[in-house]
Amino acid sequence: MDNLDLPPKVLQALQKLEITTSITSVLEMSVPELVKTTKLSEHEVEMLKKAVSERVYTRPRFVTAYDFYLIRCKLSLGCPILDEYLSGGIRPEGITEIYGESACGKTQVCLQLCLMVQLPLKLGGLEGGAVYICTEDKFPAKRLEQMKPQFKQQYREFLRDTNVGDNIFVKHVVDVKGLIDILDNKLPVLMKRTKVKLLVIDSITALFRVEYSMDEMYERAQVLNRIGARLVQLSHKNNMPVVCVNQVAAVFDRPVRDTKCKIHDYVKPCLGKTWSSWVTVRIMLLRSTGQHLAERQLPKGESDNPERELVVIFSRTGDHSPLDKAMKACRYTVDASGVHGILVKDTDDKCCICGHD
Repeated sequence: MDNLDLPPKVLQALQKLEITTSITSVLEMSVPELVKTTKLSEHEVEMLKKAVSERVYTRPRFVTAYDFYLIRCKLSLGCPILDEYLSGGIRPEGITEIYGESACGKTQVCLQLCLMVQLPLKLGGLEGGAVYICTEDKFPAKRLEQMKPQFKQQYREFLRDTNVGDNIFVKHVVDVKGLIDILDNKLPVLMKRTKVKLLVIDSITALFRVEYSMDEMYERAQVLNRIGARLVQLSHKNNMPVVCVNQVAAVFDRPVRDTKCKIHDYVKPCLGKTWSSWVTVRIMLLRSTGQHLAERQLPKGESDNPERELVVIFSRTGDHSPLDKAMKACRYTVDASGVHGILVKDTDDKCCICGHD
């Protein structure tokens, strides 16, 4: 605050503000709000916001060709079929949202990304660790232990004696203030000590489910904007994928379900348009319908491992076409070793080339 190039009157007014976390709170307040709170003129408030923005956001700099290459590198899901459908994997810049109903594999995908990020660039990794922020249940440590043996066996030449669990940093939060504290303070400190190349929040919805009432939607939108802006800033500054798990809500203003309607016509991601405006890529996971399973005539023994589907709803980067009737989903299954895409050619189904037929 002392480093801001501002008149003493403006600095004094700024010090009187109840800013408990960071100076960036000024940017989240509108000009009329600041005028009313600080008793400054509109011109002085504009001067204040400009000084804070120049302090917080660094100016663009030249990048090397190798830096540009790193920016274009995507994080692989560990499955060639899923990677091909996602045009290479998860983007290193921006927020990727994964949403869907219960038991469709959202956490499984996140765990697989936490393992894959530790691999070299040539294998689809980003040569770094992962931060996994839990907001609902405990971290699925047992599930991760199930996935580790197959993963280490598949990449034993590159991992050697590496304990992949040591590169996954877990934190549990129970409220919005805790999440903001991690993003603003604790995470930057961790990133100075170790190379973090993936941030997972599972889930972003839980923190807003009961904390805000219907009369507090304006405050809720402000907090969502603050968190979204901070996540985008962390992603772009560190060339780091940010994956947020979201839940679904039922859509009641639809006609009675018929065969022409799809599942995404009846459920929608939570948190509304305020949160959606910060999402770069939105991915929906869903369990395959009985009709799809009947058409494929699954062999005996596969009924306990039901198929699921992954659909890109939108991508603001142009990597994927908007969701329409012609767009097909990518089918996948989940087993003890992780998530595996299914290549469907006529009646022949072939799993991805990671040792699963």
